[in-house]
Amino acid sequence: MLLGIDQRTQVAESSNNTDTIMLIHIDPARNTMGVLSIPRDLWVDIPGYTVARINTAYSLGEASDYPGGGAALTAATIAYNLGVRVENYVLINFNVFTTVVDNLAPNGIEVCIDEAIDDPYYPDAAYGTITVQFEPGCQRLNSEQLLQYARTRRTQGGDFDRARRQQQVLQAAREEFLSAGGIANFITQIPALWENLTGNFSTNMSMEQMIQIGLLVQDIPRESMRFAVIDAESTIPSRSADGTQDILIPIQSDIATLIQDTFNPQPELTIEDLRTRAEAEAASIVVFNNANISGLAGQVREWLISRGIDITDVGNMPNSDGSPTTLRVYTGKTWTARYLAAMLGLDEAQIVTATPDGLTDADIMIVIGPESQAWLSSDGG
Repeated sequence: MLLGIDQRTQVAESSNNTDTIMLIHIDPARNTMGVLSIPRDLWVDIPGYTVARINTAYSLGEASDYPGGGAALTAATIAYNLGVRVENYVLINFNVFTTVVDNLAPNGIEVCIDEAIDDPYYPDAAYGTITVQFEPGCQRLNSEQLLQYARTRRTQGGDFDRARRQQQVLQAAREEFLSAGGIANFITQIPALWENLTGNFSTNMSMEQMIQIGLLVQDIPRESMRFAVIDAESTIPSRSADGTQDILIPIQSDIATLIQDTFNPQPELTIEDLRTRAEAEAASIVVFNNANISGLAGQVREWLISRGIDITDVGNMPNSDGSPTTLRVYTGKTWTARYLAAMLGLDEAQIVTATPDGLTDADIMIVIGPESQAWLSSDGG
């Protein structure tokens, strides 16, 4: 568990909230790694305390002398809400980030920026603000610029984009270290860094354990690393009951799937594998026409019935807009949705988690778009 505190003072003197929370899973047997970023506003049950944003677990644990401190309470909160057991943790502040980059990559680290960023309200070290800007393109950033790039939230995706940039910086740092000869090339510098940064980080690991992890990570192929963010696809934006906080309500089924895919990805499933899992869910399915094409939902129903899929009802969307086909999953029966997507030739990005909308009581709604006519015709429908 990697925790980042939004400050530059010593972590031992701080009870700040943790604005960066990442889970990093390394599997030496399969030589794989998964990294999952958890948004600070995720609304969770902090066991033994209260329901609150997940980034407050650390400060609560520090203030209440929780056994093991704030990091231990954060780990317990993750285990309680996400079902992931955290064995080790590292807590850092900004000084650790900039000092490590300055020492191990004195010429900076190259990142490729995909959109212009203009943040006129970036917080400086003196509790004021400065303007930071980044232009698109691949460029080499020094430690302070990297910190700014990783911290700013002035893009459309806000915190979700920030989490992805932080993961990007981690990947870029790894590539930079590898190009300079790998972690082993810097081992002689690590004891001095460890001593100089004392007070700016805390961990339940020894320096030797952290070096061993670094050596493991450098040998993992890029294609065996998976990066994910608990984002808008697996949360619902809301406000706290007192109206004072923006929060994210977790969609537990989607987060569980994301954790599985990130930390323990399974081999590609065949259509028969998906069928078996879908049959076990016994989901009810309806088809709604979103294309203003008379009788389209009925055609799709007959097409699916001829292939062994039971459709309980058909209907029309109240405000048809002709958008492409999507699969609305109301009750978490995602295997059925994945099977339907495979049958209909849809991308899994077209599977959306839906809340009750008054249109149906079914588990899954197939919202048919006009492009369905093409595959109905080509398949003899």
